[in-house]
Amino acid sequence: MTDVHARTVGVWTMLSCTLCFLCAFNLDNKPLCAATLLSFVYAHFVVEYLVYRTITAASLGTLGFFAGD
Repeated sequence: MTDVHARTVGVWTMLSCTLCFLCAFNLDNKPLCAATLLSFVYAHFVVEYLVYRTITAASLGTLGFFAGD
């Protein structure tokens, strides 16, 4: 892992933690909850499919279905 990758993972982790913390204390704020959920969707599913090509479109749909439950 390069320094750039390490910093990117660190920043994403801090952003994710901040969004989760804010969402936990503001559950009635629908845009904030949506932003928190979408940050996980983008990071885990879309990036893996579009950038790293580690999952297929079929498995993306299956993962999305089970993650939504």
